[in-house]
Amino acid sequence: MQNSQFIAQLLGPIYLAIGVGGFVNRAHYIELVKSFKATLVIQLLSGVLSLLVGLLIVLFHNHWVADWPALITMFGWIGLLKGVSLLVLPVSTGVGLVSSFA
Repeated sequence: MQNSQFIAQLLGPIYLAIGVGGFVNRAHYIELVKSFKATLVIQLLSGVLSLLVGLLIVLFHNHWVADWPALITMFGWIGLLKGVSLLVLPVSTGVGLVSSFA
């Protein structure tokens, strides 16, 4: 449970800030996604970072319980799948998972 709280305290403010930023300044985030698609190096780094963070969460916090810590595990698996998707099927091909959001 202590690991769950630490990860939630670490990721919670980041996801909250991005979510609120997306609502408050939608045009900026749309431009951000467009520039993300255009820059292959950022796609590669994002894929590696997503894979790394997702894999760390899955390796150290793979708890499938009927409580809120399972959300952290799901975020880990989503990050891992996003990282693999960005590395194997980049957005420039139009097939990657992120391409459906813009």
